[in-house]
Amino acid sequence: MLSRVMLVFVTGSLLATSVVVGQRELSSLVQAGIPDPDFFEAVLADEVSPSLSYRASDDLLRRCVNIVGGLYGALQPEERTARARAICLDIANQTVEAMPSYALGWYAKSLFSYQLALTENGDAALISAQQIGRHEQWIAEGRVQLAEDHFSSLSPQAQAGHEQDLELLAQSRRGVASVAHRYVTQPDFRERITSIVEKLPPEDQTRFLNNVRRATLEFGMVAP
Repeated sequence: MLSRVMLVFVTGSLLATSVVVGQRELSSLVQAGIPDPDFFEAVLADEVSPSLSYRASDDLLRRCVNIVGGLYGALQPEERTARARAICLDIANQTVEAMPSYALGWYAKSLFSYQLALTENGDAALISAQQIGRHEQWIAEGRVQLAEDHFSSLSPQAQAGHEQDLELLAQSRRGVASVAHRYVTQPDFRERITSIVEKLPPEDQTRFLNNVRRATLEFGMVAP
């Protein structure tokens, strides 16, 4: 009799847990698909939460980065933006705690830490993102922009990771396109990336220069 009671209890507990997990997954996926203004308001209302699955976490953090951490968030009143960024930072913290090898989570943590003036935390998270997602080019593009925006406060370890990211981007057309505007308009950045490109094989150097010329033409810029 006791074993039957225990079986019923365990079965009921598992069903309840599955319902909670299912609701969290569905909630995250719905949050990831709503319009930008609605998503921002959902974040402000603290109605978003980290998910138990990689896919839903990825969708949620991408929207946090692109909307709350991007132009839409920057155009909101300061107090609203700060609150939304703090909530997204909390989501990023919970996500990397659950998935320590998740590069986007570390990048998001770095981004929102820097935006909230938590410079040391931003630097530490950036280093983790550089190490964990070393070969993930699309995240490297974000890391490079973040590192360049806070270059004067980078630790030596973060600077070393930044150089690796620049080397990665310098060897692809997409990567060069992502830094072309900065290359043309920011002399100190041009010096940094040129010193890195000079260490690459000749064929990679030629490809880099060709890609810069192509990117400046596409964006209507004038190459130096």
